[in-house]
Amino acid sequence: MHKVPVTPFERSEAPWTEDQVASLNGWQACGLVHPFTYGDGEDQVDLVATKDGWVAAPSGPVVQSWAHAFMADWSWRSSVHSPDNPSPHPVKCVFCDSMTTTGVCANCAEAKWGG
Repeated sequence: MHKVPVTPFERSEAPWTEDQVASLNGWQACGLVHPFTYGDGEDQVDLVATKDGWVAAPSGPVVQSWAHAFMADWSWRSSVHSPDNPSPHPVKCVFCDSMTTTGVCANCAEAKWGG
């Protein structure tokens, strides 16, 4: 399958596939840039990708329905940590407070995607 080159300005709109959600949440946790957030000051939280868009709380409403296209296709992982390119420094799992080098801890990966 031929892949069209992606520029930093292209957007990916929800709904997203499970693989895109995993890539988006991996990007959020990669530590390369400030993640997408919601709220101000002490009330600010990192957004979590779902198939329907970004949410600020597990059962909360969608607060954003787009992401930069490169965030949703794993192309970013060659320059930051991921399951194939672990970080030398632990970061928090995007779903819980466990520390991981891949953005998603093994327990959450198993629970959400079967491994």
